[in-house]
Amino acid sequence: MDESLINRYSLEKTELQDFSRTIAEIHFLLISVVVLYIVAPGTLYKPELVFATIFYTFFVIGFHYIGLQKIYTPWKLASESWIMILFITGILWATGKVDSPLVNLYLLAIVISALTLGKTTTLLQVGLISSSYLYLSYLDLTYQIFTGNFGSYLVAKLFPFWLVAYLTTSLAADIQAAKNKIRILAERDELTALMNMRAFKIMFGRYFIQAKRYQHEFALLMIDSDNLKTINDQYGHAAGDALIRHMAKIITSSLRVSDSAARYGGDEFIILLANTGKEQAFTVAERIRSKLATSSFKINENDIFTTASIGVASFPSNDEEPQALLKKADEALYQSKITGKNKVSAYLKTNE
Repeated sequence: MDESLINRYSLEKTELQDFSRTIAEIHFLLISVVVLYIVAPGTLYKPELVFATIFYTFFVIGFHYIGLQKIYTPWKLASESWIMILFITGILWATGKVDSPLVNLYLLAIVISALTLGKTTTLLQVGLISSSYLYLSYLDLTYQIFTGNFGSYLVAKLFPFWLVAYLTTSLAADIQAAKNKIRILAERDELTALMNMRAFKIMFGRYFIQAKRYQHEFALLMIDSDNLKTINDQYGHAAGDALIRHMAKIITSSLRVSDSAARYGGDEFIILLANTGKEQAFTVAERIRSKLATSSFKINENDIFTTASIGVASFPSNDEEPQALLKKADEALYQSKITGKNKVSAYLKTNE
């Protein structure tokens, strides 16, 4: 269970849903421009233009407001933008081809793709637009196709589309990178780069529901350093921070990809061991305890050692609610503390 991938996938779906409203507004902006052109004084009435606009309006309403937005995906967004490009191409064909005053409507399709589908897909979309424009040019300018000026003419006409595509995809990528940094800061502990408790509780709540539904085993480990205060007093708080980072490194190196770890607070950590029974969890906890007890980190050329106490609680043997299971793991940790430290204790019902 790679929680970062799960969270990213969930956020991407949410962002697509949010974008769908803006995209619907862009569609209606496109329709409004075409309608204004149709009703403008001096415009030659063309039934095919009216029918195409009505058909496209019903398409947008059906796509965005009759349940289809509930399954909004990148593929649906891409197909929607292709239909937009085809609609615009048809409008241009009926209103003057490459000399149509509506030719810049292609920019709307480029903006939608750049904001939601990324650089590669947007370049493909611009390629489709360029092909459509070339086709319209062929219909309208056949006599110029083989002249020396046609290439420069075509580049001059298409360059704004490629430029807008490049600039908007670059801006969208920068915005996404900034959002990812903010997301990491919101979900990760600054000192250890592990999940913070806010992110862990969200992940644990989701995982608990699945485990309870399908009766999957899992375990929680609560880990606490035995000598943080001593090291802080002797070497300073910078050494205490180094100890916490050292513990995080040992914990991370002891886990599988499917497991999740978080900084609980101070020098306490919590671990979710996915699809793990009580005996397996105890083995993992003992391995972490042993690594911590036999490894060291340096402070002012001094090798500093630390030990840790660990509590183990498991599902479904201990409890049926997330918060109660967290409490059991904490109580098991307390048992390790009061019975000598540097040991692993599993929660037992006899503790109650």
